[in-house]
Amino acid sequence: MEPESVWSSLNFSKQPEPKVEEPLWSPWVVGKPTRHFRDNLRNDTKYVTAWAPGGWTNDVMSYFNIIYLASISNRVAILPPFEPSHMPLDAPPMTFSEIFDLPRLIEETRMRVIEFWDVKDPQSDSVDDIGCWSTWATANPSGGGARPSGNANIAKLDPSYTPVPRDAKLHPNLDGDWHVKFWSLAALMYPDYRKQMTQEMGFPDAYDFNATIPSQRHQHTLPPDDHLTCFDFMYFVSASRGLEYEYDYSPAWRSVGTYARWHPKLLELAEHYLRRAFRLSPAEEIPPFVSVHARHGEFTMWCKGLPAKECFAPLSAYARRVKEVQDELREKKGITATKVLFTSDETDPEWWAGVKELGWISINHDDEETEDRYGIWYSVLLDAIFQSLGTGFVGTDRSTFSLIARRRVIDWSGGVWRDVKWGRPGADDH
Repeated sequence: MEPESVWSSLNFSKQPEPKVEEPLWSPWVVGKPTRHFRDNLRNDTKYVTAWAPGGWTNDVMSYFNIIYLASISNRVAILPPFEPSHMPLDAPPMTFSEIFDLPRLIEETRMRVIEFWDVKDPQSDSVDDIGCWSTWATANPSGGGARPSGNANIAKLDPSYTPVPRDAKLHPNLDGDWHVKFWSLAALMYPDYRKQMTQEMGFPDAYDFNATIPSQRHQHTLPPDDHLTCFDFMYFVSASRGLEYEYDYSPAWRSVGTYARWHPKLLELAEHYLRRAFRLSPAEEIPPFVSVHARHGEFTMWCKGLPAKECFAPLSAYARRVKEVQDELREKKGITATKVLFTSDETDPEWWAGVKELGWISINHDDEETEDRYGIWYSVLLDAIFQSLGTGFVGTDRSTFSLIARRRVIDWSGGVWRDVKWGRPGADDH
């Protein structure tokens, strides 16, 4: 809840000019949130949404993808809340606009973006049927149907899923490829192509398609909706090659992600943490620093039986990369960044003792009582913000948390970065 304005406590002898009231709801819906989502969709507007069951950073990337897809298909993107897939499932969902500065993103990109609560009343107990497309049923090498997700349940929707055509895959003849193409999905939302594909797939008039996966609650098999087109999973979507966020040309990053700045209140909180960690007064500027992210956790599943200490890179590898970043900042940009802020999901006290010996700074969210004070999401959110504020960044190879931090440091600060490789002893030796 926003704090009460300071102006409310002041008295003025002169009556203020009457305010021009801002609209209470988005111009891209009929009006206030309704019990059923369809009642609030404009007849002259089409929409697209997707679920994001992939861990928070992957979900953020999925939402950038859906906003980009909306832009190339001339639709309004509707973002459901983030589900707590990376934390205890009793954690409350969190909306995109609670984390990111959505009005700024809309203004700077000129893209049309709303959230599900702009459309449907979050207090509604009505479950709405809808037909969606499934990218996962087509592209998942292991098969198994649509991608399970809690987002649809949070929004009180009961979707059936029709697999997207196989030629939507980035490499249609490669069974091991998980990716689908942006424009192949966008084409499904344009009338001519949609009509052709649905006829070829058996939909013409009756929409009787045997491959449609029945909905979980009502067991309906509705065809993919055209007014609000929906997809089960948007993480593995690319323009020209897989894992596209690794590359600086990534259209979803360049068109959307780089404009997704932090919510001002979250940014202010993160800067407060950093000033205390760096022993600065509230009035002092935060100096240039190198942020580090060492990801361990469930990455042990990629260690192929190696003990964690042999699989993951030692602190000496991170120290070497930090020095490279500091040297490049000094030599190429004239920036001295002596302070290092270290973030990690590692729980071994010996590891953290080593971090302290290096003279690096860390913020212990247990000691700070971050989750007790602000909520269970905040330790992850604040670490992401800390990382993004570095002038230089050292991350963990194959971590999307590191990848997006790198992109932010490069775009927002003109920063310098390195990744630390891992998976076997000496993996980052060079």
